[in-house]
Amino acid sequence: ISAGALLLYKETSIVLVGTPAVVILASAYFMPSDIALRRSAIIGGAWAVGVVVWLATYAILILPFITDVYGSKARPDSWVALSTVLRQPWPYVLCFSVLLRFFERNRLPWSAIWDSLPLVSVLYSAAMIILRFPNEYYYAPAVFSSLLYSGWVLRMYGVKLIANFAMLMILWQV
Repeated sequence: ISAGALLLYKETSIVLVGTPAVVILASAYFMPSDIALRRSAIIGGAWAVGVVVWLATYAILILPFITDVYGSKARPDSWVALSTVLRQPWPYVLCFSVLLRFFERNRLPWSAIWDSLPLVSVLYSAAMIILRFPNEYYYAPAVFSSLLYSGWVLRMYGVKLIANFAMLMILWQV
């Protein structure tokens, strides 16, 4: 239900919903010995069915009635949208968190949901850059999923570091 409500934000929010579903199903397929991942495949499958139903509904009921194409009006260059992303702190924090996760992968077990968040952030940002959206607020879901992932990775170092990190990110975003 929340995923369906999220899709009302923007059509590109399908990335936020579809990416974890694909990662869950791929994890269950490539790691069949893990019982928890096999059980989560049911959730991922249901999630993926919801995504397919939404895409079909969108293609049948909404897409034929769209008259204003994104590229039809004067829009900024894709480089402007990319520079918007690169001016913000969250891509760098995400890269640091992914590297930390890679080096500390033995301390944190694989989680299909949590480990899909960097991919969610990158794919959502790529969609916004391709559509040439230059404003920072369009990237809010990518920022949120990046901060969630960073908090999840940093939890192995204790709550105090996470609290300081969250405060730093809030101040930096302001």
